[in-house]
Amino acid sequence: MKATIKKCSAVIAPALTVLALLSIGAPLQAQGNAQAQALVEARTKRMATELKLTPDQTEKLKQLNIQTVQHMATMKEASTGGKMDSMKALASLEEQRRAELGKFLTPDQMKKYAKVQRQDLAMLRTERMAYALKLNSDQTKKIDKINLTLLEQYSKAKTAPTRMEMGRKMREANDKHEADVKKVLTPEQWQGYQSMKSK
Repeated sequence: MKATIKKCSAVIAPALTVLALLSIGAPLQAQGNAQAQALVEARTKRMATELKLTPDQTEKLKQLNIQTVQHMATMKEASTGGKMDSMKALASLEEQRRAELGKFLTPDQMKKYAKVQRQDLAMLRTERMAYALKLNSDQTKKIDKINLTLLEQYSKAKTAPTRMEMGRKMREANDKHEADVKKVLTPEQWQGYQSMKSK
């Protein structure tokens, strides 16, 4: 059973990284969207600060993120398999991404990247929501904290002793996340959020 949980986590965890990266696809393609561009720049600046990147490293990270988004967009259009096949493809893409990161980040920076990865994922998810739902700055800050909490709860859930327990904890985290998000959004934004999830 534990082997099954580890196998499941090995697919889900890295897939979450590239899945979140897909979220910046819309903002990057929306030329002239000042808020979306500002969010992308803020994320790049934050990661550069957290990892103490050089200007050259910062540019390489930005280009790698864009390439990942473009690759994922192609994968999404060509996808014909089920959810597990998609998750495996995402996990494979994340392995390639980490290999590329290893080419220009130092070993210490790679360790720090692993630690700030959840913050990165939360911010990426927030960027997508801010762009799609036209969140104001106060809503964006609140949603970012809520998204980070969700990913922290996911991480804790992966340490559960059984797959059933892991699933229960993830469902609880999702339910709490949904309730918290609903408190921040207007009724119209909430409807838009539901539409985003269905897609």
